[in-house]
Amino acid sequence: MSLLRLSRAALRSLVVGAAILTATIAGSTTADPPAMTITFTDRPLDGVVDLHAQGALTVSAFTLFFDDSNSFKVPQIRPSSGDLSFGPGETGLQDIYDVPVGTVPAFGTNTSSVNCSGFSGDLFKPSRVNSSVDSVYVAPDYMDGAPIDSRMTCAGSFASLGISGDPLSMFLPGEQRVDYVFTTTAAVPLPAALWLLLGGLGAVAALGRSRRG
Repeated sequence: MSLLRLSRAALRSLVVGAAILTATIAGSTTADPPAMTITFTDRPLDGVVDLHAQGALTVSAFTLFFDDSNSFKVPQIRPSSGDLSFGPGETGLQDIYDVPVGTVPAFGTNTSSVNCSGFSGDLFKPSRVNSSVDSVYVAPDYMDGAPIDSRMTCAGSFASLGISGDPLSMFLPGEQRVDYVFTTTAAVPLPAALWLLLGGLGAVAALGRSRRG
C-alpha cells in the first residue's frame, strides 16, 4: 500500500513538473510585441508601394545628438542604407538620436534615393548617416511612448525600387524591436458572371452589325 501511495505521489509530481516545464518553454518562445511596425505594400495595379510606420518608441534609451535641428525632410527611401524618411517635404524642426552602428538595416539593394509623396502623420526617419553612426529622427520634443503614425507612397514596385521584400527587424536600444513587414496586393479577377455578361453584349453587338449588313 505504501508503495502504491509513493507511486501515485511520484506520478503527480511528474505531471506537475511537466506542466511547469511546458509553461516555461511556451513563455520563453513567445516573442514580445514590436515597439513599431513598418509595413511595405506593393500595389501592382496602381504602380505604387505604400509605406506605413506605426507604434511608439522610448527615445530616452537613445543618445540625443541634436535637439530641435532645423532642416529639410523630404519623403524618400534609400533601400541599401536603410533610409526611410517619413517627412513633410519642407523645412522644420526635428530631434536626432544616435543609435549603435549597424542598428538600421538595409531593406534592399538600390543605392539611390527615391523621392516619394503623399506623406501624412508624424515625422520619423531611421537612417545610416555614415559608416560611423546610425540615427533615428523624430518630431521635436517627442516624448517616450507617444504614438507614431506615418505614411507615404513611392511610385514603382518592390522590384523597380530595389526592395528585397524579405521580413526583417531593427533592434534599438532599450530592447525595442521594429518589424519590417512586406506585402503585395493581388489583382482581383473579374467574376465569372461578368465575363458571361461581357461575352453576351459582344454577341448582341455582332448580331446587330450582321443584320445591318
